[in-house]
Amino acid sequence: MTACDQLLTAMLRNYVITACRNLIRNKYFSTINIGGLAIGMAACILIAQYIVFERSYDRFHLNYENIYRIVNVRHYPTHSDESAGAITALGPAMKETFAEVKEFARCYKSERVFSFNNNPVLFSRVFGVDSTFLKIFSFPVLKGSAKNLLVKPNTVVLTESASKALFGNDDAVGKTILQGETPYMVEAIAADVPENSHLKFDILFSLVTDLQDPNYCVSCNNRNTYVLLDPKANPDNLESKMDQVIKQLHPDATLKREYLLQPLSVIHLNSHLRQEHEVNGNARSVMALTVIAALILLMAWLNYINLTTSMSIKRSGEVGIRKVNGSTRSNLVIQFLTESLLVNAMALTISLIIVQLVFPAFSAITAINTSFTMLTNPGFWIAMFIALIAGSIIYGFYPAFVVSAFKPIHALKGKAALPKGVYSLRLGLVILQFTFSIILVAGTLTVYKQVSYMKNVDLGMHIAQTLVVPIPNELRDSGGDAFETYLAQHPGISDVTYTSSIPVKES
Repeated sequence: MTACDQLLTAMLRNYVITACRNLIRNKYFSTINIGGLAIGMAACILIAQYIVFERSYDRFHLNYENIYRIVNVRHYPTHSDESAGAITALGPAMKETFAEVKEFARCYKSERVFSFNNNPVLFSRVFGVDSTFLKIFSFPVLKGSAKNLLVKPNTVVLTESASKALFGNDDAVGKTILQGETPYMVEAIAADVPENSHLKFDILFSLVTDLQDPNYCVSCNNRNTYVLLDPKANPDNLESKMDQVIKQLHPDATLKREYLLQPLSVIHLNSHLRQEHEVNGNARSVMALTVIAALILLMAWLNYINLTTSMSIKRSGEVGIRKVNGSTRSNLVIQFLTESLLVNAMALTISLIIVQLVFPAFSAITAINTSFTMLTNPGFWIAMFIALIAGSIIYGFYPAFVVSAFKPIHALKGKAALPKGVYSLRLGLVILQFTFSIILVAGTLTVYKQVSYMKNVDLGMHIAQTLVVPIPNELRDSGGDAFETYLAQHPGISDVTYTSSIPVKES
């Protein structure tokens, strides 16, 4: 190590030691400063985790950038209807007509009861899919062969959770489960679907089972269709050629129809169509939360500036002595920037501890059934490092500039005063803090009142005493009359009615 390196190391060590001594000497001030920053950073990190989770939907698939869902648009004289459901023949027709389409997969969601050894279990996320479904989407198969799955009728793939519900810890592959009287053979076990997928399933069964049914409705617009495009394909060009398929599939159509390509990665936040598999997120809410997180962090840093400048007069003697002993203004700026870096580093460390402690409660409130995954993401640590350095410099430079500007003679006599304009700036920063606080509090109260209203408004029926019971498959062909009569005989049921779909549920 050269003499220059030794001198630089000694200077840095001196800066750090001095900064630590100052923080310990002013422990109450340091606690407030570091605590405020830590709470602000923790809130920002928690919100950031939610934002990252919402934006990560369906991006774990290997070819997600080339996967598209078909949007079915029908233009009526009075309105237009946009749906995620399309007719069964759309996927095969697109693959046959366009070279850009490498593969297609159709699917639809339903509720079904499956049983094994007289152990019936109701599954609410049962998907009928093509055999290409697990080729297009990267859902890992844990047990059984991943090749040629769901090609044959009456075959199923279970998730780990579904297998455990039916078979316990026994191996399910090769065994048969029943839906009513219909047998299905278990071909494989797949991993449980990640929370950041809009295709959450418990059981996949072969769509060819339905296609062989003579009563199957081939013209119904109720099958979600996904296509895998060639990486070199242009989606806009393909969309412009969709009239070829429309004329082929709907030669006698009396209304204008469009088939649009919707990228897989935008479905969760930007799609609110009929025939969605689940309630999607909201891009505007995510953007609003991004702004809120930025405001919280900005308020924490503004608070640091105000507290540091308010304490600057008390440190005027220290500045005067340092200048008399030869310290330059740049030396003092580096000293105070070191303190800023140290405070931010300690606040960041404490904030990560806070996040780990409160994340289970945060997860329950936001309904994110996942762990704090950002800690394993290298991008998170890079972002934290950049924020740490940038925050320390940007928000530590002004207090350092103010304190280092004291004149030695005035500082030593105890007559140091803040430079002209500092009071006005501090006043402006305080006003800015209060403005942000009022906005956040007002927004919080507004949301709270809206949620409270939705929870307490009189709906005209007793929700807690009202159940929605699906009609068993064995009774569906005879309509709901027989099932209604059966339920009405139960002494614990006061009234019964039935409908083709659940009220207010979008079909």
